[in-house]
Amino acid sequence: MSNQNSEVIYAVSRRLESARQKAIQHLSKEKWATVEKFLEQCQAEGLTKARILRLLYDLTVLGKMLDKDFARRLSRDLQQR
Repeated sequence: MSNQNSEVIYAVSRRLESARQKAIQHLSKEKWATVEKFLEQCQAEGLTKARILRLLYDLTVLGKMLDKDFARRLSRDLQQR
């Protein structure tokens, strides 16, 4: 299935924007800045919007659960992916 077809069927762009807004609301400014930087890096590497959406969902949940060391843990753990 092409990216254009999946966009029409699954509305990935709309869901991604909605997930971004929720993440901004639920995460501290520092955590959101870390997540946003990571997602930009993923986009630059060519990950699909659907994969970035999944990562955003997961990182939002992790961000709520983890303490202040989120940026250090995120950068160290995700560099291993």
